[in-house]
Amino acid sequence: MLYFIDISIYIKYIMWKINLLNMLIVEVEGKLNIEKALKVLKRKCDKTKAIKELRERKEFTKKSVKRRDELKRAAYIQKKYRNND
Repeated sequence: MLYFIDISIYIKYIMWKINLLNMLIVEVEGKLNIEKALKVLKRKCDKTKAIKELRERKEFTKKSVKRRDELKRAAYIQKKYRNND
């Protein structure tokens, strides 16, 4: 088990573990507790869509497959909202 003296070091360790050290930084000021710092980190991840990008990069998908999925999704949305009218 790792013990950290400073919360900012702990946040950097967590970010390093999920490969976000180069992308997102959470500054811990004063007596900001770990829960609030993690909440800020999660909010930044959601805003920047970092986790989604990491999941997409896990495996390669061809451009034709991506385009086919986009068209399929667009057709679904069109059908969904056309039925409401």
